Amino acid sequence: MKIPPLPRSTSAEQYILSSVLFDSDRSFDVFNSLTLDDFYSEKHKKIFNAMGELRKVNSGIDLLTLKDQLEKMKSLDSVGLDYLAELSSNGAVPSNVKHYIKIAKEKTYQREVVKGSINVLQAVYKKSSDEEAEKKLGELITSKERLIKPRKPSKLYDLIDKAVDEIKNDRSAKIGIKNVDFMTDGISPGQVLTILGTTGNFKTATMQNILNYYTLRYNRPAFFFQLEMSKAELGLRAMQMLGGYDYKDAKRCIKYNDDKFFQKAAEVTARLTELNFVTESHLTFDNMKNYIREFEEIHERKVGMVGLDFIQLIDAPGKDARSKMDEAAKQQKRFAKEMDTVLVVASQVTGVEDATVPLTMMNIRDSKTLNQTSDYIIGLWLDKNDRDIQYVGLLKNRRSDTGQDARRINRKRLTFEEID
Repeated sequence: MKIPPLPRSTSAEQYILSSVLFDSDRSFDVFNSLTLDDFYSEKHKKIFNAMGELRKVNSGIDLLTLKDQLEKMKSLDSVGLDYLAELSSNGAVPSNVKHYIKIAKEKTYQREVVKGSINVLQAVYKKSSDEEAEKKLGELITSKERLIKPRKPSKLYDLIDKAVDEIKNDRSAKIGIKNVDFMTDGISPGQVLTILGTTGNFKTATMQNILNYYTLRYNRPAFFFQLEMSKAELGLRAMQMLGGYDYKDAKRCIKYNDDKFFQKAAEVTARLTELNFVTESHLTFDNMKNYIREFEEIHERKVGMVGLDFIQLIDAPGKDARSKMDEAAKQQKRFAKEMDTVLVVASQVTGVEDATVPLTMMNIRDSKTLNQTSDYIIGLWLDKNDRDIQYVGLLKNRRSDTGQDARRINRKRLTFEEID
């Protein structure tokens, strides 16, 4: 049977090796996570092997030491000096090495699945015994477990090194709400921020402003998964927030082909190139992972923040609304951890009709799991006497303080202004 091309990511393998060349401290993550089998390219296997030998003798890993080691191992000619030079200048970002490792591990698993599937088919077509076919199928099913490398227990110096690494390569994100940012000191990848609010309390506008702020401040990719609004509505909202056109003005300008409007639309589009929109009526967390993984593999960039509007609409298993909500809440935390990203979710408050009622943690009673799996929770409500003033209450802060902030709503632009 002809074997099809096996899955691989040449660029991920190159970036892993380049990350070690740029910063030999990254070798701890690389050699603690990967083996020779995780590299498809024979050249990459030889380079990885040579780096491992250098690491055994506590030698620094750079272009010169690697060249000498390959020469000792009689592998330099097959790898090539030009290829080593290419590795040392391919634009890899060492702080993203864990992302590259994850891609390489996924490709290893996919290769094993392909090989295992071929073994099963060969056993069937060669009319092997049922026992032999079942054996091959069993090997395929357990292939993922066999590929998982047992984690070694960490020493204190490992933990301190990890803290130093995270602080030096800080990927935490501020959200653009002054007092909340002060109290949280930023939200880290793998953490979940939940936005609570009743209908009409500007939950979606708050989320979209957070995503706009993130992409413009950090120049990093973000995704906005929208389960209610259409693409047209989201586009017009972006023009409200960054172009200064309210909804009615924007529609009128489009209708009459206003040149100034379209020029401004081009400017807004150029500013928001890092924000990716997905509008679906039905979506699971696995669907979201697929969108992000495809983006990261194509663009070779890490998605830093993901917005989901809103959690009650995500497809999740369960016998009733409460059990579905609990399952969705569990999945949201797993999603943030697995994708190594900041996840911002909007959640609808039930049982509260008055948009001016201050929200508390009691308003999340529909799902205790949502409370448990959210690292930060903010509640939104309006001022009783002035509905152009919105309060933002930090109801849960895994770091320390809670409190509230007030800001004025610019309804024309769907933005917010801090009140001193």
